[in-house]
Formats: sequence, C-alpha cells, structure tokens
Amino acid sequence: MEMCRADGNRVWISLTVRPVRDKEGQVVASRAAAEDITERKRMEKALRESEQDLNRAQAAAHTGSWRLDVRRILPYSEANSAPRIRMNAERYIHTSKIIAAATDP
Repeated sequence: MEMCRADGNRVWISLTVRPVRDKEGQVVASRAAAEDITERKRMEKALRESEQDLNRAQAAAHTGSWRLDVRRILPYSEANSAPRIRMNAERYIHTSKIIAAATDP
C-alpha cells in the first residue's frame, strides 16, 4: 500500500498482519510487520517502462526477441516476432536437435 510519511514523502509499504492466539485458539491480539518496498516498486516501474520501450522499438523495426531452450526444444517469442517469422515445423525441430547436440556437454 502507498502511504504518506510525516515528512510528506510518499512510500510503498508491504504490511503483514498475523493473529496471536491464546491456548484455546482464540485470537487475542495481532502482530504486524511493515517493510518499505519503495525501491522495489521504483525498479518494477523502470522495468515495465524499459519493456514498453523495447516493444515499441521492435515493432517499429519489424523485429522481435526469441529464446530457445535447446534441451526441451520449446520456442519462446515476443509478440512482435511471432507474426513476422515463419518456419517449417520439421525444419525447426531438425535445426533445434542439431543445436542441442552441439551444445550438450
């Protein structure tokens, strides 16, 4: 949750609240812990903005990003790549097996 500190600065806080129970299991109190996660939130925002910049640049250049797990032969592509790259499935599997064999320790 976002909060305003006494000095007027806004910070993000992660708050965890847990019940404290007596011997009979009844809730008699609560225990809370707060953590300032402002820096994490700032980094998450910067990452989102960077990803948006990359997606816009790739869309303008008609290109994209591809990752390939050669051990499992599972392709992964960014949205901008998929419609632009066409590959025969048999050729893709064959090429992937060659790459996997060459890189397997």
